[in-house]
Amino acid sequence: MNDPFAHGSYGFVHRGLLDGYDGASARMEVAIKRPNSIDMTPWARKVERFENEAKIWMLLRHPNICPFLAFIEYNSPTGNDICLVSPWSSLAAARLQTASKFAAKFRNHVFLIISGIIDGLLFMHSQEPPVLHGDVKGNNVIMFGDIDHPVPCLTDFGLSRFIQPSAVEHSVTGGNERWTAPEIIENHRQRKAILQTYTSTVPDGPKPHSAPELELTEKSDVWSLAMTIIELITGKVPFADMPQWRVQSIFEEGPTFYAPEIQEYLRCLPMGIRQILLPCLDERPAQRPSMASVKEQWVSFLAISGGSSLDELMDEVEPSYRSYSNPDLTAWQEFIESVRKKIHNIESP
Repeated sequence: MNDPFAHGSYGFVHRGLLDGYDGASARMEVAIKRPNSIDMTPWARKVERFENEAKIWMLLRHPNICPFLAFIEYNSPTGNDICLVSPWSSLAAARLQTASKFAAKFRNHVFLIISGIIDGLLFMHSQEPPVLHGDVKGNNVIMFGDIDHPVPCLTDFGLSRFIQPSAVEHSVTGGNERWTAPEIIENHRQRKAILQTYTSTVPDGPKPHSAPELELTEKSDVWSLAMTIIELITGKVPFADMPQWRVQSIFEEGPTFYAPEIQEYLRCLPMGIRQILLPCLDERPAQRPSMASVKEQWVSFLAISGGSSLDELMDEVEPSYRSYSNPDLTAWQEFIESVRKKIHNIESP
């Protein structure tokens, strides 16, 4: 097993080999997800997290969901260990493809890739009970097949949940605010504030149970899907020109600040895609469309576009907004800062 090359929800991912899977004689290259060794979470809780991910993942069999191979508990030189095993892909994540030597070919297939992501999420939401992904972003879409015939597959189900009347654990750490729905970010902030206040007054006491809790819904996945589509179309993570503190700041300020920003990023996209994503990024979850509706609109967009490539459709985007997709963000930053002065005042970094 090699050193970790990526990390996901609560764990690191290694590249390894699996012997004799499903009766095969040849070794199989696999991705191995193990708990974060520096995470101070109690071992029993780590096992519970991985078991939960395995229970959900093994039920999800779809062409656009990464296959689940095994949940393994074993003894390692450092003690007890657990891992989740899935097939290895040499094409890596969709996010990495936008910056790779295959970026030009990747753009030729970006609509196909987005279609696959939507299909995978729609399958999850169509289960009984529905299954939520909880962490949709480019790095959690693994590309299988080959560069001329890529097959996108959703992975990392560490934050996934069945929809049921119980509180959920969610995470918006490590920069995930760029993809996470604002209601989840706000709920996380409220819970953290209550916990900090309680800890400062009762430092040795138990954690409070009065912190507000939020149930994930399909609509949070819809928001994250929209941000992922922006990411794949532009080749940039959402809010790529902003440092992390600034992204956090605009969401803490509320929709008065982040909604105008999102409107500007949407103007970097072709009109047909912009019209699909605008309601997906409504700050009110109930106003966002279902994944089935997103699928219907996406299919309609592809039909109307008549097979036009992304580059052809980008011609309808204003040149100043097209600059967001450039490798060098200098021109975009100069332009967008002048726009921001008109829509609100945020201290320049």
